[in-house]
Amino acid sequence: MSDFNYNYEYFELKYLEEINDLFLSLKNQSDLHDLGLFKKNNNFMDLFDFIYSSIELNEDEDLSDENEDLNDEEFNLY
Repeated sequence: MSDFNYNYEYFELKYLEEINDLFLSLKNQSDLHDLGLFKKNNNFMDLFDFIYSSIELNEDEDLSDENEDLNDEEFNLY
């Protein structure tokens, strides 16, 4: 399995639920204030893909150890 697939799957397992919750919260705020931000695109996976494409994994961290919990400091926005 390539590093990209492994990193993507790990990120997905770790953050999918939180990103969905974020999407629902943003959609709720948009509806509450009648902003219409999610009328055309109502899919949280687009937000997930955007966030994933906006991070970079630190190379000095080893993701193969499943007993070690990742914390948010291991992903950096750029």
